[in-house]
Amino acid sequence: MNLHQQVESVILSNLCHKPGCKVGVEVEYLLFNRHGQRIPVNAGPSYSATDIMNELSCWQKAVCQDINYSLEPGGQIEFASRPFKSLHEVQSQHDLHLGRLRAIAQQEKLWLLDYSLDPLHLPDTVELIVHPKYAAMDQRFRQTGNRGQWMMRNTASVQVNIDITSRTVAEEMAFIADCLSPVASALFANSPFMNGQPTAAENPRAVIWDNTDPARCGELLDQGITSPDGLLDKYINWLLSVPLIFATDEAGAIIPYSGTGEEWLTDIGGNHSITPQQIQAVLHQIFTNVRFKHVVEIRGADRPPIGYELAPAAFWMGLLTARATLEKLLPILRSWSMDYRQRLHRLSSALDLTPG
Repeated sequence: MNLHQQVESVILSNLCHKPGCKVGVEVEYLLFNRHGQRIPVNAGPSYSATDIMNELSCWQKAVCQDINYSLEPGGQIEFASRPFKSLHEVQSQHDLHLGRLRAIAQQEKLWLLDYSLDPLHLPDTVELIVHPKYAAMDQRFRQTGNRGQWMMRNTASVQVNIDITSRTVAEEMAFIADCLSPVASALFANSPFMNGQPTAAENPRAVIWDNTDPARCGELLDQGITSPDGLLDKYINWLLSVPLIFATDEAGAIIPYSGTGEEWLTDIGGNHSITPQQIQAVLHQIFTNVRFKHVVEIRGADRPPIGYELAPAAFWMGLLTARATLEKLLPILRSWSMDYRQRLHRLSSALDLTPG
């Protein structure tokens, strides 16, 4: 297989052939101490996000819950559910997790915030996790936009992962989600304050992501991917042309790399076989609101208030997993002009409901 085919095989490696595809969610949490300060991410003299991670990991093993926890660069705790066929099952697992997280917060006198943007602090006052990957991202984003530090340290989101049942359906889902991502961004906006001030009509998390790294963020539309026809091929071609933030060595350690994904994978392929993990390392350095891993991931919505975390998942499941709905949406969205879609994207940066 050539490189393009190898990337495609990884994306389509988890096709769901059984009736009813599965969905998973990833939900992020911002935590503050009783003085209104963000808790540190790295282990140290005061209770940290790393300490919370350790407690949550021990708990999920003890209760036999297949939950994945990770630390985001500013100390955001990320819960990732198992994939389930029913959102009720996802909700049940999330409720178990949230109960444990709240118990830890109460014990340690922490404040669990359910906004999508830190309402008080500038990024420079928030500790960055000590990790080569995030150090490389921090350096990259200081060169590519003016909001990358806000994104890494001060934002929280909910991400929805939906199984791929076929190449065609994956392309249709990605196209529909890309067209409607500005709608979801406005519908689920939940960032009322920034740097101690009301955000008023601005949709700040959308603005932050648009000004992080134009080469890898935004809509697929921004990257010239405008139709479901041949969408996966176009996505892979674009993916391979994007400059990497980092690469990995044979042991999986993060190393600097200034070339594109295609250049790195070609270099590897000249000496060794390319592994799925190396291809996934490239896939995970794309941050468009819709992206491919071995699932379709939709990531444009703000983190909703507590109790509504699964609202974006319900929104996207209703639109993307019923064949009748897909067939009705496709001709409507195909009829949208590029100018209309670009205008819709621009309008999602503000939440102004004034007529006209």
